[in-house]
Amino acid sequence: MAYYNSDECTLNTLWETVKCERQLFVQMPVDKNVFTGAPAIDIYTAANIGDYDVIYHALNSNDNGRLLMKNVSGWTPLMYACYSDHDRIVQLLISWGVDVHDRNNVGETPLMLAALNGNAKTLGLVYKDYIINLTDKRGWSALFHAVSRRRQNAVAFLLKHGADVNLVARDNGNTVLMIAAASGKAGVVKMLLAAGADPCKVSWEGETAISIAHSYGFFDIVRMLSFSARFCELPLIDLHNLFSSLELMDYWPLFQRQNIDMETFYSLTENNLKDIGVIRMGPRKKMASTILQWREQRRPSHAQLCPVCQRQYL
Repeated sequence: MAYYNSDECTLNTLWETVKCERQLFVQMPVDKNVFTGAPAIDIYTAANIGDYDVIYHALNSNDNGRLLMKNVSGWTPLMYACYSDHDRIVQLLISWGVDVHDRNNVGETPLMLAALNGNAKTLGLVYKDYIINLTDKRGWSALFHAVSRRRQNAVAFLLKHGADVNLVARDNGNTVLMIAAASGKAGVVKMLLAAGADPCKVSWEGETAISIAHSYGFFDIVRMLSFSARFCELPLIDLHNLFSSLELMDYWPLFQRQNIDMETFYSLTENNLKDIGVIRMGPRKKMASTILQWREQRRPSHAQLCPVCQRQYL
């Protein structure tokens, strides 16, 4: 290895750098014992970063019981290896007898954590038919976790092995189809529908997968879900459907002629409505109230607007 003598060389141009007289670099000896006594990497970190040797030596030590212990968050080395997708370490730990049924402090299993990163090999190592539909404290199964990260390979694996596509989360009543609709991953939505996911299920907030996809602007998913939700009377929430649900269809031609869409409608004030031609106070107040609800994020939900879904919701 060599270096240039900065006292004798100017580096104004690349050419001067090339011409610069170079001198040999003298390596300094390093004491091999300089790191003696440094703290060893712990087994949780080793599993997280994929240090196979540390885990292997821990297994073959007299203190191998550490590999069954949880840290303060309730995570085991197996959980870290699953989460970070280190399948060699996962295989090693399972061959030693580590429990794949274990849970961390929020109720997540190694299968759920493996689903987050979507490696089919890791999922295959920790999969058991009796744990595939277990849920964490939110009510999320492994399928929820895979869908939330848009892991199409993991979704395919879990569906193939019997994951329930119509489980309902305990915290908000969402289904995996609703999570997929919010993520914008049309391929995952298609897979869930093919597996029997119900597009007409309604969350505790009165939303369906269709209304969620519409609110995020994923109109390809809206069309896909609308075709599947053939029994839903309001497959697509647009201004026409909104006026129909509010019994204001007499005013629909007025807004249609002026090319006012849903987004524009929710930006209008009561004076704007009057200028457009909504002269009668009753209909104008009804529209203004609907706009106010939307702005305060209390917008009319799909279930409130669709009679069929409303019956399910109520």
